[in-house]
Amino acid sequence: MSKESRQTLLTGITATTGINADGTGVDFEIEYVEPPDLETPLTCYLLRSDDSGRQQAWTYHEGWPTAGPHPEVRFLDAPILAVSPTGHSLSEPVLWDLYDTGVHVALMITINATNAHWLYAGPDGTTLRPVEWMVQAPDDATELTVPEPPSTVTLEELFGTTRLIGFVQIWQPAPDGTYNTRIAISAKLGLEP
Repeated sequence: MSKESRQTLLTGITATTGINADGTGVDFEIEYVEPPDLETPLTCYLLRSDDSGRQQAWTYHEGWPTAGPHPEVRFLDAPILAVSPTGHSLSEPVLWDLYDTGVHVALMITINATNAHWLYAGPDGTTLRPVEWMVQAPDDATELTVPEPPSTVTLEELFGTTRLIGFVQIWQPAPDGTYNTRIAISAKLGLEP
């Protein structure tokens, strides 16, 4: 079974989660099943801010969840936007602060969606079109200017007339490159064409 397939099969979910008493970790309980044909599962650990900015960080580890401390679970720190989170022009550079090095960086642009991987129906109502444009920056970058779209398409044709949302995503792939082991995203950024 491929790692991509293993990432799409949900076999469990957190029952309870809470920051521990000294504020240095997270205590949680996970309820899950172990399907017999799943040879090497990936366990995903996710942290999400509780504000509307929705900063997130997650990490994947091969194997089932285990009891006790997890010193090997390390998260990337979410990038912090250094520009106003509302009304930012697509033609102006987007700036952010990074706290990790050795990370791949991209600005993800979505069409008024809370999940960067959603699809929406095209003009005919049935054709699914992706809602995002991934603008990759150099590794460890802290600034990016969104390029003009190809001359064969306008921003309106690419995104329609709806509001745009952006966020900075950073990630580190597994040593074998088959999946990303650690990912983090910044708060949302309102973008104006």
